[in-house]
Amino acid sequence: MFQVASGANYSDVALFAVMPEAKSSVGVEVPLGIEMIDDAIANCPQIIEYLDTLTWTQSPVGRPGQTSKIRTSSSVFLPLLSFKNPEIIYEMARSVWQYFGLYASTYGITIDDIETISFNKYEPGQTFEPHTDYFTNSNRVVSAVAFLNTVETGGHTHFTHFDYSVPAREGRIVLFPSNFLFHHAGIAPVSTTKYSAAFWARG
Repeated sequence: MFQVASGANYSDVALFAVMPEAKSSVGVEVPLGIEMIDDAIANCPQIIEYLDTLTWTQSPVGRPGQTSKIRTSSSVFLPLLSFKNPEIIYEMARSVWQYFGLYASTYGITIDDIETISFNKYEPGQTFEPHTDYFTNSNRVVSAVAFLNTVETGGHTHFTHFDYSVPAREGRIVLFPSNFLFHHAGIAPVSTTKYSAAFWARG
């Protein structure tokens, strides 16, 4: 397990420490392979404000353009590292790229590239039922979810095989393998619209 100091850069290797017995905020042992970093994403309110100037469409499942009733959220897609993005999006993506690099180094994984960013909006009652991020020929090896706002009730990511949940907290990112063992669900928020971003690294 690793822990990242708030505002750290990937190059600041002295700020990273192995935490073999890390616990969640509720005292449950974090399953091996799940890495959660708080205060990892800056300027979340401004990111949300920008996203809401764009056009949201029904979130796909699997390949682009393929939708399903198991996912009722809406999405906006932006390139990962592009100078066409506003600076706040570029800086967010750069931070996520660094966290993927640290994850790959920690677990001995090869990452070749990272897909387009999927920004997601879940209105109260909207959900993404249990699923695995990997699908045939996707080459996905590591997934990440960044939470852009805090949701007090619901809105968490639940890992079904471990019965382990990661609450939605502004600025938090969670990384995990994309394979079937990390089958997970996006639980519906009860009264607050949830904003998040999903990233998938290919290997």
